[in-house]
This record gives sequence, structure tokens and C-alpha cells, in this order.
Amino acid sequence: MTADRKNFKATSVSTMQKQEKDVKKITYDSERTEYLHLEDGVNKIRIYPAHPDSESFVYPYGRWWLNREVTYEKNGEQVTEIKKRPVFNAKIHGGAQRDIVDEYVKFTTKILSDTIEDEEKLKAKIEALTHWKTGLKLKPEWVFYCHKYVNGQKQFGLMSVSNGVKNKLNELAITEDEPGAPIATDPFTDVDDGKAILITYKPKEKQAKDVYKATLEFRGNYALTDEELAAFSKLESLDKMFRNVYTRRDFDLAVMGIKMFDVDNEFNTFEHDEFVAIIEELQAQWPEVDEENTEKETPQPSSKDESLQGDEFSEMTREELKRYIKKNNLGITVKQSMDDNAIRKIIREEIKVIAEAEVDPEVEDTDPEESDAETIPEKVVEKPVEKPKGSSALQAAKDALKNKKK
Repeated sequence: MTADRKNFKATSVSTMQKQEKDVKKITYDSERTEYLHLEDGVNKIRIYPAHPDSESFVYPYGRWWLNREVTYEKNGEQVTEIKKRPVFNAKIHGGAQRDIVDEYVKFTTKILSDTIEDEEKLKAKIEALTHWKTGLKLKPEWVFYCHKYVNGQKQFGLMSVSNGVKNKLNELAITEDEPGAPIATDPFTDVDDGKAILITYKPKEKQAKDVYKATLEFRGNYALTDEELAAFSKLESLDKMFRNVYTRRDFDLAVMGIKMFDVDNEFNTFEHDEFVAIIEELQAQWPEVDEENTEKETPQPSSKDESLQGDEFSEMTREELKRYIKKNNLGITVKQSMDDNAIRKIIREEIKVIAEAEVDPEVEDTDPEESDAETIPEKVVEKPVEKPKGSSALQAAKDALKNKKK
């Protein structure tokens, strides 16, 4: 019997590309985990459980939005501007007792209170210092892994939500438990019996209590599949991403950011020796890493760590990594003392900073306590921050102030 050869056709390139995209959706391509956000209206989400090394499915997420110089692409050209970008809070993400931005706000508040007698002028200055949008106010957030259902399709990623949403999750957990009984576990994250959550988000409501409403979705099966759990287990845990991750780089970015803020608002806090002493004291808690001795002082990713990353850099040669750095203007200096894993780690850290800067609070119209509306800005490629040596960060602040006076 002869086969009908007309029934056997070549596969189109578009079909192969679609297959690749579908596989990435299933396996959660970890090159860069997507950040999801709540839309105006009803949002259905299914929260994932905690990784084995994490104490909870949800972690605190505290960032200051501070100015820094960034370079991005616009109409095919590179543009350099000063933009607000996130910097971790040292107390939330470093386990520290004090945070330098917190200390700046406290110190400046005291200066203003001691030197301004006019009540209205003092109020205006404090408002400029602590305004939720243009000043220095920590935006309290919480982050978790989840599915978001859009038109019946699952979107997987990290979702950051305000205290308002977190409070609604707490209320649901208490309501779902038996009356009078101690709360045992949350009703959202069990791999088999976890329920989806319907979050109604109305950012234009005048009362904060009316902005969010949340209910459990009892209809339907939201059990996680073996494939979903296997892929999720390979992703970096919330504990590794958000607990004890504050570094000297974060501290230096914070100092540079508040220095710009101080000059712009003419608070002159950096002229006070007492505040300079605070910077020096806290700076000592975050020692610099000697790049020349990276192999000795910085633990390199083990083969297990490398497999958890599962991104494009894992397979790149040293030359390919260098070309990637140059092509994307990362400005990372590759030294002979650095092995390939160290280079990969630094690239990932730079990309992570860019990913975290997806949300720009400058475009929001309402107080973040009442809004989770987030806008994705143009593709941003940040210039690497030149690490100050010793007390050069302090000297840079002093020099800026001297130049301003001239």
C-alpha cells in the first residue's frame, strides 16, 4: 500500500515559534519573571505556596524611590536623564536596625522644626520632605508568586500589592477559618485545595476602604499541576530575592539619591557634620566587595544555584557574556580574576535592578496607599553606578553643595 505523500507537509516557522512560546508559558521562562499588577475592575488570582526555604508565601517589599541617572532608548537614540528608581530599605531587606533614608528624613525633620518658627512654612517644608509622590515616603508593599487569569488564560509572575490588598487577604483567611478556632493555614496556597481570589480594584473611590474588595472563588478547580509545581520549584524563592539582600551598592545608591533630593529642595542637611557622621556610621555596616578578589570574598553560585537560574546566561561563553554586556550598555568591567559564574551573577543583578524599575511612581495619580495602578515605562538600561571608595560618597555630596553655593 502506497502512502499519500500529500498528507505530509513541512512545518511552518510560525508554528514552531508558537510552540516555543507555549513551552515558555508552561515552564515559566526564568530569564526574567514578569511582574503582574491589578487592573481596574475584577481581578482573579491564584497564589502559589511558599518555597521550602521560605517562611511564607508573601514577603514584605520596601523600596524608596530616589533619583539616579539612567540611560534608555527613545526613537532609536540613547537618552540620559535623571529618573526615580527603586532602592531597597535596609531594615526590610537587610535586617538592619537603621536605614539611611529613614535617618535622613528624621534628621531633616528635626532641623526644619528647630529653625522654622512660622507654622505654615514649616508645614510646607515637611510636606515637601515627606510627600508620598514627590518626597520621601516608603511605599509599603507585599510580593508573592501567582497566576493571574486574563480572558481565561493564566499569566504567571510576581505580584506586588499594597497594604490594602494584604489586609484583605488577612480578612479572608480569618473569615474562612472556623469561628472561635485559631487560624491554622491560609486558604489560598494549598497545591490541591487552594482557592482563587477575586480582587475588585476601584482606584477612583474616594474612601480608602472602598478601593479594594476581595472574596474567595469557590467555583472551579485551582489545583496546581505537577508541571507547574516542577517549574515553580526551579525559580528563585522569595526568601532569596527579598530577605537579607541589601548590599553596599544599595547604600551608595541611597546616599546619592538623598544627596540629589537634598540639593533640589535646599534642605542643606549634608552640611551638618552630625548627619555626615551618621552616614559614616551606617556605611561601615555595608563593606565594599573588592572586585579584584571576587572569587575569594563572594561565594560563587554552585551547580545547583546555576540550574535554578535556568536563563540564557547559563549557556553563554565568556566572550558571549562580554558581547552581551557591551550590546546592552551594562558597563560591567570584566576582570581576569572573575570566573564566568561571577560575570553571570553580576549581569543578573544588573538586569534585576532594571526589572524592579518597571513601575515608575511619577505616573501615578493617587496615593499608593489607595492605588496599585502601575505603568510600564520605556525600556530602560541603567548606567552602572560607579562605586565610591572609602568616604568618597560623602565627599561627592560636599562637593555638590560647594558648587551649588558658587
